[in-house]
Formats: sequence, C-alpha cells, structure tokens
Amino acid sequence: MIASTILRSSRFTTRISQICCYSRSSANIANSISPSLLPGVNRRFYSTDDHQQKRDGQVPQDTQDIQDTQEKQPIAYENFVEMQVDRKGLYNPIDFQIPQASEERKPPTEFEKHLREIIQIRGAITLAQYMREVLVNPKDGYYMKKDVFGKQGDFITAPEISQMFGEMIAVWCVYMWQQLGKPAKIRLTELGPGRGTLMADILRASRNVPGFHDSVQAGLVEVSPALKSIQQTNLSSFSVPIEWYTKFEDVPDDAPVLIVGQEFLDALPVNIFVYKNPQGREGWREVLVDWDNNGPYNLRFILSKGSTGTTKAMQQWLPSIVNDGSRVQLCLDAMSLVQDFAARIAKHGGAALMIDYGAYGTSGETLVAIKNHALEHPLQSPGEADLSSWVDFKYLRKAIYRSDLNDKVDTHGPIGQGAFLRGMGMDVRLMELLKKEGETEQGEALIDGYERLVGDAPIHMGASYKAWARTSKGIVPPSFENAEPPDDSD
Repeated sequence: MIASTILRSSRFTTRISQICCYSRSSANIANSISPSLLPGVNRRFYSTDDHQQKRDGQVPQDTQDIQDTQEKQPIAYENFVEMQVDRKGLYNPIDFQIPQASEERKPPTEFEKHLREIIQIRGAITLAQYMREVLVNPKDGYYMKKDVFGKQGDFITAPEISQMFGEMIAVWCVYMWQQLGKPAKIRLTELGPGRGTLMADILRASRNVPGFHDSVQAGLVEVSPALKSIQQTNLSSFSVPIEWYTKFEDVPDDAPVLIVGQEFLDALPVNIFVYKNPQGREGWREVLVDWDNNGPYNLRFILSKGSTGTTKAMQQWLPSIVNDGSRVQLCLDAMSLVQDFAARIAKHGGAALMIDYGAYGTSGETLVAIKNHALEHPLQSPGEADLSSWVDFKYLRKAIYRSDLNDKVDTHGPIGQGAFLRGMGMDVRLMELLKKEGETEQGEALIDGYERLVGDAPIHMGASYKAWARTSKGIVPPSFENAEPPDDSD
C-alpha cells in the first residue's frame, strides 16, 4: 500500500514537472485575464476511448492484424475507386479494401432505398451529394436523429474531454473583444455546437469579465433538431440572449463578430478528383457514388468517364501539373464559408477561430466513417455512421487570397492545437486546478485531459488538430504571435 502510494506520488510529480516547463511562456495571457475568469473546478473526466485512438492515428489492433496478414490487391479505377483513409497524424494509413463479394450482403435499408431512387433518377451522385444526404437528410441524416457525442455516441470532442478547453476559448474571445475596443454589441457565434458544451464553458468562464456578457449576442448554427433541443437545455441557465440558426448566412449582419468552430469543417461535404491520362485523353475525373447490385455493399464508388459539371466548376482549384492517378480532395462549402467569415469581419470587425484536424496541404482523399467508436467503410452504414475528412487549411487560405477580401482581413496559422492551448495559458490553469485537487483521481484525470488535448503523440490531439484564425486587419490574436508564415506555393 505504502509502496504503491509512493510510486503514484512519484509519477504524479514527474507529470507535473513536465507541464511546468511550459507554464512560464503561457502565463502572460492567463494572468492578464484569469483573476476574473475561469471559476470552478474541472467536472468532466474522460479516458482515451477506442474512437479517439483511431481518430488520432493509432490503428486499432484488429485493423492492424488485417493489414499485416492480408495481401492487398491493386484495384482498377475503371471499376471503382479504392478509399484510402488516413486519420489524423498520417502515422498508420488504413486502406479500406472492398471486401470480396462472397461476404454476406445486407438488404438495403429504407434510407439506402431513398439513395437508390435518387441515383436511378439522376445517375451516379457526387461524393458531396452523398455526404450531404447521409449527414443532414431531414429524416434519416446522421446528425438529425440523436445525440452522437460522448461515450454513448460515436466519438468524443475536445470540449467533452475537459472544460479547460472551453475556458481557453473563452480567454481568446474575451481578449479579441478587448482588442476590438470592447464593442457594445458583438455576435458570438458557434458553428456545429454539438451538445452546447463549448458555448456553455465560454459563457460560464467569462461571466465575471466586466461588460462582456452585456455585449454578447450568442448564436448557434445548428441543423439538427435533436441537438438543438439538447443545446437549449444545457444553455438555459445563462442570461445572455441566445438564438439558433440553420446556416451562417442567417446570423444577423449588424455587428462585430466572434466566430468559433470546433470540429465543424471536417464534417462538410467534399469532392474527390482523380487525374487520368488514358490514350492521351488527359483530364480530371470525379469520384461518384453509384448503386451496386452485386458488391458487398449496396453502394459503390466509381470514377466518372470524363469531366463532370463539378470538375469544370472547380477547375481553378485543381493543379495544372500532376501525374497520372493524382488525387485532390476539395471542400467547396468550407472555402465559401471562410469567404463569408472574411466578408463579415471586413464589414464590421471581428475574428474567427476554427479548430479541426487537418494539415496545410493534403494529397489524395481522407474520407472516413466512424460508428460506435470504430472505423468502417464510408459506404457501409449510410445514415448510421459519421462521415468526415481532413481539413486542408491551404485551400482555405487560398479562398481568401483569390478574393477581393485579402487586403481587408488577416489570416493566422494554422498552428497545432497544443501550441494554441499552451499559448492561451492552459498550463497555468491546470496548475491552479491541481492546487485544489492534489494527488487524487481527479487530479490525475485533469492531467490526462491536458495531455490528451496538447500532447504531440499519435494518440493525442496537440499536433494533428490545428487552430486557424481570421481577424480584422492589423490585429494579431493570442497564441499566433510567433506563428511561422505557411508555404503558399502550389
């Protein structure tokens, strides 16, 4: 008993010393605001679950066994497109090989029958159309029916891991409000608010900042009636006026804005293009979703025979010098959305902060499906599994550079989530909480949550999740002061 206590105390002290080495650099932001901010003690303790390990690049054991034992056969694009899914740190690519047709084929669900009808009328649909139907179809869309977050759902997001995450976002919002001159009215808007956990933490942590809540008009952009109901319950105790909108353009355009999105961009529909050069007929082709009467799933990926309407419309975003078989994944919705952010900020002033897993420049496709904290093929359970893909921050930056808004707003980052949270003072906040909790299970859980959010290891979120900001011209947001300019070469 005594030996185990000593061992635990030694391990606890070692973990604390590792954190302390970062605290000095981040104390300036936290100490400048924290005396009136960040009340309370952490109340959410989540351990690493199977989904998060897979989401963060750690290949599940069963998948690894398959990769090690099965011979991978090349797949011809003329028949269908193999989906090579690479989640988070790109440490362990997971290839979703189409199973052999001898495997048991399940009868189509009612939702799959709906998709079949669409395909029969229109022909094969784009991947973006498929994702939109699967995720937000009013009747059967994945996000429209239930609470998909947390241990009882399919995945856990950063705000659910520790309230310290939301507190750091609160510090960022308050700081930006101050830099904007403490406007009497500011629209604090969150996109894809999940259960409302992040907004609740922002409002709770900032409630003692003089004048901030008096200025805030809170808005949540949410398409799911089920999640909206949960959000209304979780935010009912706050006196700040809160409104709900189904899309960002519905948010009133009448005041400075503070826009926040955490794991929102990754769920937006994407298009995937493949460059082919058969017999000199070179050009970009598009990955489409078609009905399949014979395969292991009721749907299949195919490659368009030639250029599609989407290919022509997005030609300016597709590379001009590529090799045969090169792949590009584009998210037109995300590029359009960040232009809307920039237009609001240029008109009224403000800032936008987006945090998501991704990279500055990606190749190929990164689409993945997640169900019950496990990965599966993106066509296996339409409407019952989450679909998401890596965010390419380089294309988001290009979306502004190629518009007339480039000289009216500033773009910052991306930087790693870990660097962002440390810069906001998360180390300092953790140490304050540990003074109250001490060497208890809750103290250990606080450190676990911290390491999960800021750590650079493959199973952590600090490196592969990125923070990316857009601000009024001339304003440098906290944590981005020393961010290196990204490489903008094509």
